[in-house]
Amino acid sequence: SMSAVRLLLFAAVSGCCLLASVASAEVIVNVNFDGDTLGAPPATSVPSGDVVSQPYAIGGFGAPAGSVLVGNAPGMSKGAILTTNAANGAVGAQYLDVTGFSLPGQQLAMSFDINILSAPTNATSQPKILGGGIAGILLGMNVHTSNSWAFRFAAAPTDANGGVFAFRTEDNSELIPFFNYEEGKTYRIDILANYSTGTLDAFVDGAQLLTGFAFWSSGAANVSTNEFFFHLNGEPGYSNVVAIDNLFATQAPEPASLLVWTLLGMTTVGAARRARRKLPAAA
Repeated sequence: SMSAVRLLLFAAVSGCCLLASVASAEVIVNVNFDGDTLGAPPATSVPSGDVVSQPYAIGGFGAPAGSVLVGNAPGMSKGAILTTNAANGAVGAQYLDVTGFSLPGQQLAMSFDINILSAPTNATSQPKILGGGIAGILLGMNVHTSNSWAFRFAAAPTDANGGVFAFRTEDNSELIPFFNYEEGKTYRIDILANYSTGTLDAFVDGAQLLTGFAFWSSGAANVSTNEFFFHLNGEPGYSNVVAIDNLFATQAPEPASLLVWTLLGMTTVGAARRARRKLPAAA
């Protein structure tokens, strides 16, 4: 694409060693569901080889359970569709777990597609302070490391048709929102985390919307990332539905930048996303 050409030209003109850094960077997670069967649960596997390409586990907490099935969503072809059971109010009613790997490095670049298909206005499970009121965490994504948990992404409904993407504060008491999402729309989330400084930058559809968010006071040394855990919370009386696809993670070369991440992800997810945009919307 023209944007890819511009990025490559920029790298060449700037005299950076970005392409060399990209070649030496370690891609550890590249999960999508293109090879799975529509209407069936995603395939899972114990990680083997150099790149994790399937989730380690899917499932739910409590009974009656909901489901995790491969399906289509507007702007997304063959994603993992997580659905809670309306009668199940258990926290973390459904989950998608990618683990069993070890990615050493002080900077992590990761991304995923997300579509909040259906959610109640007030998801009261795991309530956190958002602005002047209370909003429940509908979907959370916890990144775990060898040291501790690292950063925690969250989607929280704020009205009947949408909500916010946010990160939890380090003490897990508040949500820091950075984007207003609409239900039924697919978004690409990119996160560039620096464990040394304990800060991260967040992007939605390529636009940087959060800079230097402090998720780990004073940072940490000798970090190794080893798990991405998505959990969809239940809400009595409602069926919450969220779609997730194209989970990608790599050790970001230093100095890290969005340009580096883009060059890394270009060959792995670019073609799939271009094909997906040509698909008609599907419920």
